[in-house]
Amino acid sequence: MTRSDLGKAWAERDSAHKFNVSMVDAEQPYVRVRVEGAATKSAMIQFLSAAATLAAKHNTRRYLFDLQDAEVATSPIDDYEIAYKELGNIGIRRESRMAVLVQSKSAEDMFFTIVALNAGYICETFFDDATAAQWLLS
Repeated sequence: MTRSDLGKAWAERDSAHKFNVSMVDAEQPYVRVRVEGAATKSAMIQFLSAAATLAAKHNTRRYLFDLQDAEVATSPIDDYEIAYKELGNIGIRRESRMAVLVQSKSAEDMFFTIVALNAGYICETFFDDATAAQWLLS
């Protein structure tokens, strides 16, 4: 797996916010982002930007955001701003497929997916890696 330069720089800059952005090699490649630590609004914008950059480089619009080891630290307002403003600004288009991998079915873990869907994005929440990857590649 490889990291984008932006992801690597961010991971090394702040140990409370780590992420790894890589390409998964398959017939239909997708960007995988694994996040550890606090997933604040600014951290989410950083890893979403790194993912969009890598996806553009490899001509894909499929993303798997693995938040299983992350502590989601965004407010509902943050989630709305990310979905309605930031995703488009960083280059994640509405026809992209986004799988969000979380640990629980809590409202906090699933809220971003709901907001992204309402904003017109193709986004689903998953609880295991295999099901998320299968959905991305379908």
